[in-house]
Amino acid sequence: MIVSDILQPTHLLLILVVALVVLGPQRLPEAARSIGRGMHDLKRAMSDDPQVERRGMHDMR
Repeated sequence: MIVSDILQPTHLLLILVVALVVLGPQRLPEAARSIGRGMHDLKRAMSDDPQVERRGMHDMR
């Protein structure tokens, strides 16, 4: 599978190094945080479970 080939530890390390070079050490944490928030929002939007939506709103306070 292509997905399992992409998620090898050496590939993830290479992606991290490239991101560090491109974004720099100051902007990398901010970019990672915004990606994480976007993934969380997408997961919450795709879920039909109202409990997930309430927990998401609670986390934002």
